[in-house]
Amino acid sequence: MMINYEGSLSFPEDLVVNILLRLPVESLLCFKCVCKHWFPLIKSPSFIREQFHHNNNRARLLVCNSKVSDEGHGIK
Repeated sequence: MMINYEGSLSFPEDLVVNILLRLPVESLLCFKCVCKHWFPLIKSPSFIREQFHHNNNRARLLVCNSKVSDEGHGIK
C-alpha cells in the first residue's frame, strides 16, 4: 500500500485488478464511478475480456442437504 501525491491510499494496480475481477458485473457498473482510475480500467476491452473469462471459469459451489446413513453405505 502506498500514499499517492494527493495524500490518499493507493494500492498496486494488479491487486486492484485482481479484486475487481472477482466482482459481479452489476457491482462493477456501480464501482466504475468510485475512483477516476477505475472507470477506464473497468471499461477497457482487456479488462472486460478478462472478467468474462474469469467468471466463466470460476468454480461453482454445489450445496447438498443430505444425510449419510449410519452404515455409511448411502444417502437418505
